[in-house]
Amino acid sequence: MLSFRLDEIPESGLDVNRDIGEEWMNALLTDQYSCGGKSLRLCVCIRKLEESVNVSGSMELDLSFACRRCAENFPLRFKHDFASVYIAKPAKEVNINEDMTSGQELVVSYHNGATVDIEPLIAEEFVLSLPQYPLCREDCKGICQRCGKNLNELNCGCAVETVNTAWSKLKDFLPERS
Repeated sequence: MLSFRLDEIPESGLDVNRDIGEEWMNALLTDQYSCGGKSLRLCVCIRKLEESVNVSGSMELDLSFACRRCAENFPLRFKHDFASVYIAKPAKEVNINEDMTSGQELVVSYHNGATVDIEPLIAEEFVLSLPQYPLCREDCKGICQRCGKNLNELNCGCAVETVNTAWSKLKDFLPERS
């Protein structure tokens, strides 16, 4: 789907603008996200520089998500920029030592010399840039564990229960407050 022949990339570069369908995204999204039938708008610039291929671009999508605290659905304007460099896959494995990388982890993407496939890059950037713990707002109060009401809308008045656990005996060691 997003594989390009290197001999078809002009010297000036190749600009790719595509809409990626819902079925592709649904394979990557968890249940808390929904794209609602909308497409991911992808804008990519692919440039060759000797043996390497530079890929940069952006992706945009209007998603909805279920807040992790109150479970209400909210819109999310997703926009993410990315860049990567692909180098020709070496004939034999290259051993990169710590002196060459200054102690930093080196991540390398390869192309096979004839084509460059950027779909894995797009999928990885898409998934890793989504919020791991999406909230409708930072101070979301969540839902009442007793009656299930959204505490952002109203205080339900349910009594707060203290749970008796094995750790509750430690309270006996605390000095009494006056």
